[in-house]
Amino acid sequence: MCAQTASPVAKGLFQKGIAMSGEYNSLRGVNTTWQAQDCKSRLPTLQEAGKAGERFAAALGCEAQGRDADRQVAACLRRIPAKTLLDKAGNGMAPDQGTLGPIVDGEILTMSPAEAFEKGRVNKVTLIHGVDRDETQMRVAETPEEYEALVKEQYGPLAREVFERYPLKRFPAPAPYVAFRTILADSNSVCPSLLNNERLSRHITVFGFVNANADAPPASFVDQSKPNGAFHVNENQFLQSAMTNASANQQTLGNQLVAQWTGFARTGDPTVDGTPYWSKYTRSNPAVMSLAPAGDSVMTTEIAKQHNCGFWNRYAPFD
Repeated sequence: MCAQTASPVAKGLFQKGIAMSGEYNSLRGVNTTWQAQDCKSRLPTLQEAGKAGERFAAALGCEAQGRDADRQVAACLRRIPAKTLLDKAGNGMAPDQGTLGPIVDGEILTMSPAEAFEKGRVNKVTLIHGVDRDETQMRVAETPEEYEALVKEQYGPLAREVFERYPLKRFPAPAPYVAFRTILADSNSVCPSLLNNERLSRHITVFGFVNANADAPPASFVDQSKPNGAFHVNENQFLQSAMTNASANQQTLGNQLVAQWTGFARTGDPTVDGTPYWSKYTRSNPAVMSLAPAGDSVMTTEIAKQHNCGFWNRYAPFD
């Protein structure tokens, strides 16, 4: 949805959109799960993506020279089984794995979405935009030693200040896991999401949210032995199908989400009967909906302070 909001060729094709969990890549560029592709990342240029594509094709044995080299390479790739292509592509992190995310090609995208948000080069649409409070898309620490090593890997020269802001002694057991999960979520998801709300709200109507539902029914991709908190896209479970394993508290949130998402789709306003009032995000009132079970969702302006966003936003792209 971020790319569509920033794409000139999408102008006039839609009026409203909902962006969920669009910020997740590493803020500092030390991506260990997915190549840079999210709503805040500097995306590869067409030239960079072309070079990556050449390396990917060569790794699969599809190289050619001459005037019709592109046609020969394309024909070679079409003969390779789809599973082989997917296996070789992997997560896009290795030099010969190609690209898995959007690219700035000069036509569909003329710049990375966050840069477009900052410059106001966006389509005139209305958005719901937000993330989950404890989003992580990277390896999480299991021991104090891993906590120290991973903080240094991800944050380099910032590590000392990160340790000061997130000392292990302040977190409950398993402290290394919870502490590093919190750092990843604050730096990679929550604060960039709020910053994109602020950028977008200068130009279009935005309704921001942070999903604080830490007791959602577990999704297939989470380790149920860990305190995952409000994990990545956990609201999807309520929106994609009827929930059969949800508690009464969770079902109440699910009903709220369905009512607000569909109400917004109809009218462009997520405040509908049976749901709490949801104001738009503005510079003078930077409030977001904190989604919670049991009818406890509430508007708040405290998220940025709670998640150290004053610190993290100093290192955000396109500032």
